[in-house]
Amino acid sequence: MVRKHSLYQFSIMVWWLASMAAVVLVVSGKAEPYVALADVPYGAPGAFGGAVASVLGGTFLIGRLSARSWKKMGRAAGLSPEEGSLFGKPALAGTVDGRRVRAFTYKV
Repeated sequence: MVRKHSLYQFSIMVWWLASMAAVVLVVSGKAEPYVALADVPYGAPGAFGGAVASVLGGTFLIGRLSARSWKKMGRAAGLSPEEGSLFGKPALAGTVDGRRVRAFTYKV
């Protein structure tokens, strides 16, 4: 799970960099054969707004994929996800060897 978490974190970083690089290329005119700044609605502010929407949407999607893998790992261990947050990984709860178990994540 640690490797998968690192992969998700890396993919968020790559997504952010790719989105921002696309805006820089469009605004600077380097993407001219494919996308001209005149083709973007509202010009440079529209390109920046599109990049922000792309970054937020991609980050949310990758976060949901990460939460889904956390739930899958919990189900493999006999734990079920508790109702909880829309963002982040939900707490997992269940019974292991007759003892109540609760697994969750937190950042330090």
